[in-house]
Amino acid sequence: MNSYILDTNALISFITDRDIHQQSKIAAYFEEAAMMNCELIIIDAVINEFVYVLEQVYRIRPIKIADMIKSLIKTPGIKLIGSFNLESLLDFWPVKIDDYGDASLALYAKTSNIPIITFDKKLTKQLMKEKIPVKKLY
Repeated sequence: MNSYILDTNALISFITDRDIHQQSKIAAYFEEAAMMNCELIIIDAVINEFVYVLEQVYRIRPIKIADMIKSLIKTPGIKLIGSFNLESLLDFWPVKIDDYGDASLALYAKTSNIPIITFDKKLTKQLMKEKIPVKKLY
């Protein structure tokens, strides 16, 4: 079974209607995960960014965000991963990968050899430069 690490922008695209084209692409992965044909991994840094963006950009109430996260946890094929080695993270951030959350993703992808699913072209370039597995959706 294939496993993929979700980037925050992929998760936001799935949850919101900000870009219907992106939403349909990532929805296909959620459908596959729900049928247990693949595993989607969400690390704690992605949840942190997810909460921040939904609260600050989309102005969604925290209680509703908490309900979304609870639904994600219960979704078949979704795996939440927490904790990482800070020293290893600092090998990436801020020089090789300039976003802290993206550096957390990169660290997990590198150590697990599981590709990150993303719409982010800049992140894709940084990951490829570091030879970190990535599956671009653009």
